Amino acid sequence: MRYHEESRLAGVYYVGSVSVGTGDRGKGLGTLVTALSIRDGIDVFACKRVIGIAQPSNAPSRAMLEKCGLFVDPDRATIILSTSGAFQTR
Repeated sequence: MRYHEESRLAGVYYVGSVSVGTGDRGKGLGTLVTALSIRDGIDVFACKRVIGIAQPSNAPSRAMLEKCGLFVDPDRATIILSTSGAFQTR
């Protein structure tokens, strides 16, 4: 997903919401889909930055994002307000 060109996040491409079924985890499928999404975001939308979101306790998602070249930026935080109590990632 890219942000609107007039947004303060213009040029930023968000990757996330990739889910892999329990029986297919550990095969690199999430990494492949995310890496291809990042590549396409750069090629198609000429994004300048890419962000992904994973909860601090979600080690598999964090590791997958790091395999795709993303890293934790200690100067940034994302806050998601959910009235249902559901999380975007596990």
